[in-house]
Amino acid sequence: MKMTAPLDLCWYQTKVGPLAPWRLGGSRGLDARMFPVSPKDLADKFEKLRVADVVDALDRLGHRDVGMMSQRIRPMWEGIQFAGVAVTARYVPYQGYVPSMSVEEYEKWVGWYYGNGCSYPYMDIVQDGNVICLDMNAQEVGLWGSHVALAAMHKGVRGVVLDGGCRDRAEIKIQKSKVFSSTPARTEVQGRIQFESMNQPIACGDVQVRPGDVIVADDDGVCVVPPKFIDEVLKIATKVRDDDKKARRARYEKLGLPKDDTV
Repeated sequence: MKMTAPLDLCWYQTKVGPLAPWRLGGSRGLDARMFPVSPKDLADKFEKLRVADVVDALDRLGHRDVGMMSQRIRPMWEGIQFAGVAVTARYVPYQGYVPSMSVEEYEKWVGWYYGNGCSYPYMDIVQDGNVICLDMNAQEVGLWGSHVALAAMHKGVRGVVLDGGCRDRAEIKIQKSKVFSSTPARTEVQGRIQFESMNQPIACGDVQVRPGDVIVADDDGVCVVPPKFIDEVLKIATKVRDDDKKARRARYEKLGLPKDDTV
């Protein structure tokens, strides 16, 4: 298992000051693309936009279908909407066997496995404005559930996108944890999946996600915005949203409909 440098120590100018040639993960890492704003500031700006607005903006910039995750990545409950800066991690299928043991021994092994086989090291670095994106090889494994979802919410994580399983669906909905996943799940992680790396480019929903990408999600799906497009996408998507609101507001008035937040 390897763990690369914490995102908040080398990704944002908030910690390192002027732009510097930091890298994530040594020679296999990614050249850092620094932002003059914090993850929270970016998340707050993009959360005012619909996924449709962002996709329309990318179309107008000539980046048709760029960053559109597969529709197999679906919200765990209807009405989820979030945006934020990606923190990524990859998990791979477990390679080994589960030894025969007593129930008491198994309980001890469960704890050992969480610490040594299937850890969540990114939980130590996420902050308000981040979105956790996990490549789980689309496995139906309960890596994510209601307990860890609450821990992420406590950290200020805006949402979670899993190319893999999430369990405790009813509790996830009740506590309003914002989770997208490719499948519901039933199992524990032990002997099924293990942590491989974090803050590296991953595949999630059939698209590439890099740490620092902006993730936008709502009932329509999930979209990834690379940092080099952020300023232009924000400007164009905001105009798309405002024009749509104005046109729909006029229709509301003609139909005598009461105004709501969407107009």
